[in-house]
This record gives sequence, C-alpha cells and structure tokens, in this order.
Amino acid sequence: PSPAIKALTINNQTNTNDKQYTQGVTLQGNFSLPANNELVIGTQYQHDKIKQDTDGSTRQTAATGFFDTQTRTLSYNEAEQSNTSLFAQNDWRFADDWTWTVGARQYWLSSKLNRNDTQTLQSSGSTWHSTGGNSVHDDELVTSTSLRYSGFKDLELRAAYAQGYVFPTLTQLFMQTSAGGSVTYGNPNLKAEHSNNYELGARYKGNRWLIDGAIYYS
Repeated sequence: PSPAIKALTINNQTNTNDKQYTQGVTLQGNFSLPANNELVIGTQYQHDKIKQDTDGSTRQTAATGFFDTQTRTLSYNEAEQSNTSLFAQNDWRFADDWTWTVGARQYWLSSKLNRNDTQTLQSSGSTWHSTGGNSVHDDELVTSTSLRYSGFKDLELRAAYAQGYVFPTLTQLFMQTSAGGSVTYGNPNLKAEHSNNYELGARYKGNRWLIDGAIYYS
C-alpha cells in the first residue's frame, strides 16, 4: 500500500436509543373433573413494540491533508409483534400411583416492520431510504405428554415427551445494530425453530433431601 493509505485514520461513533413496549394478558381456569382428572385451560396474548433511533458518524482522514471525508447516518426503525395462544393440560390418575399428563398449545404469531427510514449525509450530498410494511406470519401446534409412577417410598419416576417451538424476536427479524462503522441488519426470512424432546427422570423427596435427576435427548 502507498504511504497515504498507511496514514489513513478512521474514527467511528454510534449512538443508539432502543425502546421496547410489552403488553400482555393471561386467562386460566382450573377444573376438577370426574375419574380423577384435573384440567387446566387458558389463553394468552402478548404484544411487543420496538422503536429504534440510531445516529452514527464515520470520519476518514489522511495525514497528507488531501483526504478528509465524513459520513453521518441517521436511521429510525419501528416494528411490532403479536403472539396469541390457546393451551390445555389434563392430569389423569388412572390407577393407584400412576398419573398421565397430556398438554397442547396452539400459537398464532404476527411480526411486522412498520417503518425503516435511513438517511446518509456526506459532503457530496445525501441519500434517503425508506421501507415498511414487511410482515411475517406463523402458526404452530405443540404437544407434550408425561407418565409418572409414585409407588416407591419417597421416590417418583417419570417419562416425558414434549415438542419445542421458538420463534424469532423482533430484534432478530428487523432491527439494525451499528458498531465500528458497519451495520448488521435483521433477517426477515428467519423461520421458527422446532424440536422434539425426550426425558427419563426420577425425584427423591425425603425428610432432609430433595434430589431430582434426568436423562434427556433433544
């Protein structure tokens, strides 16, 4: 490289102000049914909204004095996500010392980028970029079941299976992170993650000790 490039100095500064608003409600009912059945049913709703203001500047200066440029980037992002679900779980003592549990939850998910405004200011001029209206929808039914045996003194054995469902957050989908003069963008094409989880476990509860151990595979 030339001496002028060797003497190039780059200074970066980024200020970010993020605000997240979360509102939600959960309604649940517990019912004792005939034949030793305990039923739980309910619904849940949660709404998240994120606003992000970013002010970043980059200055490149050459020691020779022939090169001095400054770039300032202003951005504003606003996104929201709503998550609605219905759930139910039933415990059934179908025999002495045996309990069978079955559960299910149905998800409905909606994520939306409302605004994404970016303005770049340079000595040669400015550029403006604005997008919005990008939305992502998903729905999923997850289930779980377990079988417990408590016929031994102070000891309970269990075997369980559960499905997992993890959906991307607003930050992972739409938000921007600026550092060191570069920008990392969210990925609106991210998909939810699914898993199948198996477990064998035992719980001992005596006068002085509570010990719980499990072997699991996911």
